[in-house]
Amino acid sequence: MDAIDDACQTNGQLVVHAPTGLGKTVGALGPAIAEAQRSNKVVLFLTSRHTHHVLGLQTARDIKNAFNLDIKAVDIIGKKHLCSQGGVGALGTRRFNEFCRGLRERDECEFYINVKMGDKVTPQAQHTVQLLSSEDFSLDRVRTESEIRRLCPYEVAMLIAKGARVIIADYYYVFHPSIREGFLKRINVALEDVILVLDEGHNLP
Repeated sequence: MDAIDDACQTNGQLVVHAPTGLGKTVGALGPAIAEAQRSNKVVLFLTSRHTHHVLGLQTARDIKNAFNLDIKAVDIIGKKHLCSQGGVGALGTRRFNEFCRGLRERDECEFYINVKMGDKVTPQAQHTVQLLSSEDFSLDRVRTESEIRRLCPYEVAMLIAKGARVIIADYYYVFHPSIREGFLKRINVALEDVILVLDEGHNLP
C-alpha cells in the first residue's frame, strides 16, 4: 500500500505481483481513492472479467462506508450487455455496434430517444440518474429502473459515471484509442487526471 500510495502521488507506475486472496484489490484501491480525493482525480479500475467488476465496485463501496467518504463509485460494462433491444445477445460485437448505430441514426431506438433530446438529457433520464446516484446501486438496478422508464441502460450508466470518483470498466475503455477518446469526453475527464488501476494486468496483452 505504501508503494502504491507513492506511485499515485508521484504519477509513477508500479507492477505488483502477489498471491490470490492477499488483498490486492483493497490494497490498490485504498491509496488510489485517497490520492484521487486529495488531487481531484478519477480512479479507473480496469478489469477483464465481469466477476471482478463486482469485486472492484464492492471494495470501493466498503472503503467509502468505512471512512464515511462522499464519493460515487460506478460500474460500466459493454453496451451490448446492457442493451434492452431483443435478440442482441446473439450478435457479435461488430454487428451489434452497427445495429445500435443504425437504430440511433434512424431515430428508431425508443430507449435512446427517451434519454437524449438533441444534445440535452431528457427530464425523465435526469430524474432516473438522480434517483440512482443517491444510493449504492448495481447494474441490475440500472437495468431495472431504465427498463421501467423505457430508457437506454447504457446511456443512463454513462450519465451516472460523469462525476464519479471511482469507475470500474473493461480494459478497452482506455486501451482502445477511439473508445478511450469518446469515453473520457463523455465523463469530462482528461487522461492526466486519471489514476489507472489494472486488475490482473497479465491479461492485458
